[in-house]
Amino acid sequence: MPLVPWAEPALDAAGPVGGADARCRRCPRTRRGTPPVAFPLVDGDDDDAEVDAPLGSPLHPDDRLWRHPSELASAGLPSALQPPGQPDPASQRRRARRPRSATAPAAAAVGSGTVVRPRDRLVPVVLAGTVGALLTAGLLALTGSFDRGLAPAPAAGPATSSTMALAVRSQAAAPGVADLADRLRPSLLALAGTTADGRPARGTAIAIRTGHVVTAARLVAGSGPLEVLVEGVGRRGTIVGADADTDLAVVAVEGGGLKPVSWGAAADLRPGDPAVAVSSPPGGEPGPTVTAGVVSGINRTLAAAGTELRGLLQVDRPVPTEGAGGGLVDQAGALVGVTLPAAASAPFGYAVPAEVAKDVVRQLLARGRVARAWLGVEGGDRGVSGGAVVQRVRPGSPAAAAGLLEGDVVTAINGRTIPSMGMLLLALRLHQPGETVRLLVVRAGRQVEVLATLADRA
Repeated sequence: MPLVPWAEPALDAAGPVGGADARCRRCPRTRRGTPPVAFPLVDGDDDDAEVDAPLGSPLHPDDRLWRHPSELASAGLPSALQPPGQPDPASQRRRARRPRSATAPAAAAVGSGTVVRPRDRLVPVVLAGTVGALLTAGLLALTGSFDRGLAPAPAAGPATSSTMALAVRSQAAAPGVADLADRLRPSLLALAGTTADGRPARGTAIAIRTGHVVTAARLVAGSGPLEVLVEGVGRRGTIVGADADTDLAVVAVEGGGLKPVSWGAAADLRPGDPAVAVSSPPGGEPGPTVTAGVVSGINRTLAAAGTELRGLLQVDRPVPTEGAGGGLVDQAGALVGVTLPAAASAPFGYAVPAEVAKDVVRQLLARGRVARAWLGVEGGDRGVSGGAVVQRVRPGSPAAAAGLLEGDVVTAINGRTIPSMGMLLLALRLHQPGETVRLLVVRAGRQVEVLATLADRA
């Protein structure tokens, strides 16, 4: 197949004119003296064929969408027909003429003729992909997405450093039963005493001062000696005072050096809240003794030693006999109650609320007894309707002086609702002897207000 030389067209006012010596005034390649390129002609055609006339002169290779392999070679570009990985001869000649430099050559502009091999382009792409994959894997491990699987994440705003920190921050676990027992154990002491009928009794005492403890009054009601075990050494104890209405007593311990307990608040407790009873076993056995359960009731009544103890905390598990006088702690390890002895067959355990016990301890330390505000009524509950039914009025009592009558129903004291007789007696503990209180009473279907000045019950 014959080859004919190709010449770049020259543009003038008349349009493109072909010719071997023609040059395009706008094309920088022609001004540099680019040699003509030969194009093949189909057999049977010639330069003067009329069929070629309408096409005009051939376009410059840069103005066409394709090039012949011979044009690629003459222009110094790699040919698609060459084997992969082998540079064309023109590129080899240019590299041979280029001076070597100690530094890497700057990247050439597009169209400058620099050969860019496929593997050269793959290196940065592979590196960028690898770095991106590592960053993504690290982010997924940091946020725990590997553990959550493919579950859809909730809609959220853009992640910031603070939100990312929240995602990986672990919350501190709540203290376990063993930890709560350890917090109270330094304030628990084993106690040996005698009951009112002379029998030996063993129980627990709680340090409230460096030289004083509180315990169950029934454990120290007898006239026998008292002994408190401190770090394995027995010390003599002396009764400071006792209160029959709460079954609590304060005992002074020789030598001092005790670690006082941290008081809590029982008023915030609700049925169902966790409660742990902790006691110190007598005789120096390894301890402490721990009973874990929940608060099953509040303001409960316990019949003990011929009297009724009111306003107690009730727990769903009985406290061991030797655990009487021990501590009931909440989830923070603070003392919320002092446990009381109960019958061996009792299905529940009981404790004096911390607020009541703290007030009793304060009064016993101050004067050896608890001053009780006394109204002088006895009675029962009205049932569903609520209120304390007065069944008896003591002669010479504050109730008699105020004009209370049998059959009256006390429904409030100083605006505080009274649902039962037990709650009336508990409410009176909040007041001091000599204080005047306002009672709301239902009498013969009518509400009346009665003022009564409380007395001290000796």
